Amino acid sequence: MKGLSVLNLYAPRVQGLILVLVGSMTFLAFLYAAILSKLLPPSEYYFVAAIQNDRCLFIPSTINIILIVLQLKLTASWKSIQKRNGPF
Repeated sequence: MKGLSVLNLYAPRVQGLILVLVGSMTFLAFLYAAILSKLLPPSEYYFVAAIQNDRCLFIPSTINIILIVLQLKLTASWKSIQKRNGPF
């Protein structure tokens, strides 16, 4: 029974780590698609060339980044409110 409570203790940290990793991977994919792929010479690989010439993926990937930044901002605001006023 004691081992189960230890797993429940670390579950929020694991979930947070997964969210941070997914957000980081999304940001790196956006960075490559939006900026880095345009600076590189044309590629002979079809998939990389499609990303370099793509204009349709730019807006959806930008929306993901905006949502991640908004979530971080709201979380920081909520934590500062909790710190000032107590937990409830």
